[in-house]
Amino acid sequence: MKPIIMSTEDVRGILDGRKTMKRVVIKPRYGGNLEVHGDITGTPRLSERCGDRCRGLVPPYEVGDVLWVRETWARLSEKEYLDQADDTDVNVWKIWRNKGVGAAYDRWMSPVTMPREASRLFLRVKDVRVEKNEDSGQWVWVIEFERIEKGAES
Repeated sequence: MKPIIMSTEDVRGILDGRKTMKRVVIKPRYGGNLEVHGDITGTPRLSERCGDRCRGLVPPYEVGDVLWVRETWARLSEKEYLDQADDTDVNVWKIWRNKGVGAAYDRWMSPVTMPREASRLFLRVKDVRVEKNEDSGQWVWVIEFERIEKGAES
């Protein structure tokens, strides 16, 4: 299983069944330039040229990978978590006061810090491809996924 960070709006879209893909900007790992190569199907492939060397780019996920979603969160107790996507208008201080939680948990936490056991969303990758973003002109990985139930991730 691999983590994937999603914004609050992305999480709401997944929960509502509206979001089934994510685009991730491709950044050269070695400081080179991205080069586009076509094949007989017309599907673009990218590589990174650094001087005389050309390295193929590896997608961040593969078809069949199971991803656990990291989102903005807060810890209410040892095994109880609050997810910002549930209700951004929620008065977090009120919830913490009612739960008797101390001031150590007085803010939303970054998705980067979310532990795997706090994740409530699991996704299975259905397709990974390369596209050029029409607005920005940047190359992106397009990751298509389907939501799977917790416990079906193995």
